[in-house]
Amino acid sequence: MELERLSEITAYQSQPFTLVLKHTGQRYTPDFAAELRKGCVVIYEIKTDLALTDPPTRDRLLNLQALFALCGYPLEIICESRFWHPIRTQNLYFLYQQSFGADKLSASLVPSLLRESPRRTMTVQELLDRQVTAAGIAYAVFFGLALADLHRPFGSRTQILFRGNHGL
Repeated sequence: MELERLSEITAYQSQPFTLVLKHTGQRYTPDFAAELRKGCVVIYEIKTDLALTDPPTRDRLLNLQALFALCGYPLEIICESRFWHPIRTQNLYFLYQQSFGADKLSASLVPSLLRESPRRTMTVQELLDRQVTAAGIAYAVFFGLALADLHRPFGSRTQILFRGNHGL
């Protein structure tokens, strides 16, 4: 879900390939591969915090990282806790589903209204009252055209902030 939100990623694939080491038969399948807008491919491996404290696991991942670097592919090892928050994840799934049928143009009304608002923030309900579609609001928040605290349940009273308020 996080890869879907990043504008620098043009395509990604889950478990894109499996490497089999010829002499040992050991197998490795990365979690994701993503193609970036600038044309390069990044390989992602997601591990729990506990797994990353395990010396054999950490050593294996560092060796894989070095191997991929030799082949010109960066391997990013990411702690699951960096992005796995149950309420935030639930909100992202909800926003992603709700954003179908909207696009950047239809969602652009959200930042325009927020910019004009004296507080540069409005609730979801206030945006709906101004004829912004639910899909437009969802698209704007999911793809970062506007901000919301996704660590709290998302609803009609959720405050949507103008992205420029935070220097992003």
